[in-house]
Amino acid sequence: MQGVLIIDDDELITGPLFQHLKQSGVSADLATTARDADSLLGKHDYALVLLDAYFTGQLSGRALALVDQVRSRRPGAQVLLLTAYGSRALNERVRSDGRITIVSKPQSVPYLAELIDGLLRDDETAH
Repeated sequence: MQGVLIIDDDELITGPLFQHLKQSGVSADLATTARDADSLLGKHDYALVLLDAYFTGQLSGRALALVDQVRSRRPGAQVLLLTAYGSRALNERVRSDGRITIVSKPQSVPYLAELIDGLLRDDETAH
């Protein structure tokens, strides 16, 4: 199984989710800055990237830029996009790319872990 990259600066979610994935035997990396995310995307192949759409505090243009960056660096990866702020542009992008799943915040760590596990299993079954 390929790994998971978590791109988010919300320690209340990232810490417990990262630990859960590791304890479940999933290879996982954590990026809390755009620079860290860019570096990790360049070094590792990921089956899934969990991305807080607005972790930099900017709105939809930046969220789409982050999705585009993930797509260009890791085109085969599933993208799990977390957002507390929906937008028309994000919704249109999700509809146009079947490998992006959008999830409204807040969500519990167990829910996110179950969703990630399911997406990884679906990805393995498809290949």
